[in-house]
Amino acid sequence: MPEEELPQKAVPSFWRTTQSEIGFGNRVKSKKDLLTPKEVIRRNDDLKKPVRPVVEDTDFIMTNTIKKEADSINAERVLSAHVLPKRFPVDPDRMIYPPLREENPLYYTTSSVYGNEKPRPHQVADAFFPKSNKFSHSFTDSKPRNAGLNCSQDPEVYRSQGL
Repeated sequence: MPEEELPQKAVPSFWRTTQSEIGFGNRVKSKKDLLTPKEVIRRNDDLKKPVRPVVEDTDFIMTNTIKKEADSINAERVLSAHVLPKRFPVDPDRMIYPPLREENPLYYTTSSVYGNEKPRPHQVADAFFPKSNKFSHSFTDSKPRNAGLNCSQDPEVYRSQGL
């Protein structure tokens, strides 16, 4: 006696297409269910930051000296730059030049004019923007490899082919 086939119920499948999930997120039924900006801010304020110990830096003499030296090197802020410039380390009044010697007028060139006289204070830069090598030191590979295309002939391959 053949068994009667029962109608199968639709069972939700484990596998779904990615398109089936579009538009079925958290739906708000009415505008009353939406949070106001004040409510969102209040909820964020309720989340408290973890308590951390307060460390006074008066006991760390070397760290404080390094910070003071770094701050003393900085120059005044410039509106056109996003980083602080450094003070130029050379004072034009303390520059020492060798004594001038007489030049032969037959061999005079315009490039010999440079350095004939001491720079005036307005000619020496007040500040400059040095670049550190902090970025390149962040690379973890101590022996960088040449990743370029090798176009040289391999002698073993050519010998095996009789070339």
